[in-house]
Amino acid sequence: MCRGWESNPRLLHHKSRANHLATLLHALWTASTFTPALWPRGLCLVINCVQCLLIEGTAFSTPVCPPAWTAIDSSQTCIRPYYQQMTNWTDARHLCRTESADLVVILDQEMNDFLIGQVNSTMIPYWIGLNKNSEGHFAWLDGEEMVGYANWAAQLNNQSENAGCGQIYTDFEAGSRSWFPADCTQQAGYICEKLADDGKEGSGTFVPQNCSKNCAGPSKACNKITGVCFHGCISGYEGDTCESVCRVGRFGPNCAQRCSFNCAGPDNTCDSRTGNCLYGCGDGYQGGACTTECEPFTYGTNCSQHCSPNCAGDKTCAVRDGRCVWGCAVGYQGLTCDMECGPRTYGANCCENSSAHCGGPSKACHFKTGHCLSGCDPGYTGPTCTTECAPYTFGSNCSQHCNSNCGGDKTCHFRTGRCLWGCDAGYHGYTCDMKCEPYTYGERCSKNCSENCVDSGVPCHYRTGRCFWGCDAGFTGITCEFECWPYTYGANCSKECSSHCGGPNQTCAPTNGHCVSGCVKGFTGDRCDTGKPSLTVPHHVASWSSGRRSAFSHTDSGFEP
Repeated sequence: MCRGWESNPRLLHHKSRANHLATLLHALWTASTFTPALWPRGLCLVINCVQCLLIEGTAFSTPVCPPAWTAIDSSQTCIRPYYQQMTNWTDARHLCRTESADLVVILDQEMNDFLIGQVNSTMIPYWIGLNKNSEGHFAWLDGEEMVGYANWAAQLNNQSENAGCGQIYTDFEAGSRSWFPADCTQQAGYICEKLADDGKEGSGTFVPQNCSKNCAGPSKACNKITGVCFHGCISGYEGDTCESVCRVGRFGPNCAQRCSFNCAGPDNTCDSRTGNCLYGCGDGYQGGACTTECEPFTYGTNCSQHCSPNCAGDKTCAVRDGRCVWGCAVGYQGLTCDMECGPRTYGANCCENSSAHCGGPSKACHFKTGHCLSGCDPGYTGPTCTTECAPYTFGSNCSQHCNSNCGGDKTCHFRTGRCLWGCDAGYHGYTCDMKCEPYTYGERCSKNCSENCVDSGVPCHYRTGRCFWGCDAGFTGITCEFECWPYTYGANCSKECSSHCGGPNQTCAPTNGHCVSGCVKGFTGDRCDTGKPSLTVPHHVASWSSGRRSAFSHTDSGFEP
């Protein structure tokens, strides 16, 4: 340890900055031909594992501060409270640094009491140089945790999780000013502190050639003792003395800016000075810093791909993956609408299904219009096969007509052609397209031709049952269902019994004309047609014979007109 470190009050203020001071002064020492005895005003340097600076009692005799700043003898610094401009902790520190200062660091009771005396005339809180480090512990501006003196308020219950910065405020329970943790975004006054001058020109500031080349500002000036750059760091560097290269993912002056999240590669890495992405841009972005989205209708890596012409609406797509913003045009599907609809789908985004009545085994339809590619199933018509056949038509594309032999209103089933009301007489079959088989006729061909028809292969008409070749001997009528009337016989009953038949009725057999009761006197033969009649026919016989002719005559020949 440096001799006198703990006992010299003028060094207590700089204790937390020891590493910065030692590093800076060690560099000066190694470059100098001076010996410790030759340093002005008894400045003594001791370098060891702790590295510290011992400023003897006569180091700074009279602190010199700019106008509006107040000198503190014990710390050889100048302070200035700001209460007219309320701000958050981060902005307060920035405002102090524009004055070549920083938020005040309080390392002893004497300095704390002095500050309270400076701000007691106002009731507002004031930011000081305390905030939580990465471990969540309060530390002064150099990042080292607090050791030694502290003046926290007695009651610190119910602290907010966001209370990460320190301020001086009134402790109403204690009736005095104390330190309080507060939300860093809270609005408060602030107290700035900077090193005092010893009265010599330029003694409070290093000349530019001794400051870091990474200091910003026209003069690249820095604090004479600590090396803190007054105007921050140039692009690519950070830290009080601007010797640290930006962390990964940061760039610009003081490394205050983040690399674009659109940078490709690990951790969105970019150039620490310019912010240009080192590995190019992620999908959807372009430009050195990858902050410019792809132009309309382009997407992907370096915006080298074009939106699909099958995108719907204004044809735009997402800049990263080419996904069509308004879905797909009719007939297409997929994220980028580059696939035609499947065999049985069509329309916008392929949301429509082809008709179940499309023809062919695949039921395929046109991917845009939905028109069936293989025609329609039986019973349907139209481009999309959604319309049933009109009455009296049926089959594939409704190209067939119901059979004219259908019964009733002549309608048939729109798919199969089956006659809905059966068949007209003389026809049978599903569609009534077959005539009755030989020897049958009528509705459903349910009747048989008469056994009395003359048989020559097709004995009767398939619709009416009319015997084509007339009736067998002894029968008459269209279908030969009637036996001959009395006094007639033969085929179609076209012949009359002989007037010479005997018996009271003079009847004869209908098939062959044989007289049933024999012959009248004078005649012989089966039909009594052999003999010689008497010259005179009895009156009653002649008149009866004439009457029966008229009474039993048949005008029906047995054939249809």
